[in-house]
Amino acid sequence: MTVRRRQLLPLALLLAGCSADVSGTTRQADAPCEGRAGHGFELSLAINTGGAATPQKAAEAQSGRSGWRVERKDSNGVTLVADRATRHAMQGSDKTWQVDSGTDC
Repeated sequence: MTVRRRQLLPLALLLAGCSADVSGTTRQADAPCEGRAGHGFELSLAINTGGAATPQKAAEAQSGRSGWRVERKDSNGVTLVADRATRHAMQGSDKTWQVDSGTDC
């Protein structure tokens, strides 16, 4: 099984919260869909290994989109933005990165 397939399998099995309306008023990572309807997702990852080498590569593999940049760091990982989308990536026990939530507009 390729790395991309291994990353997408937990996403396909654990996807939850699609269709949540997302809006806000601060930084782009906090308000990617400001004034527009969007959808978000959150995952509970069953496996925290076998991800990507960087959070940007994890976001690219999950979304199929490039141009991700780190907007901020938190105790659980990093928030990335690209255009009007966000992804949160966490670092697993093997020091690889996996996406665990995000929004799209």
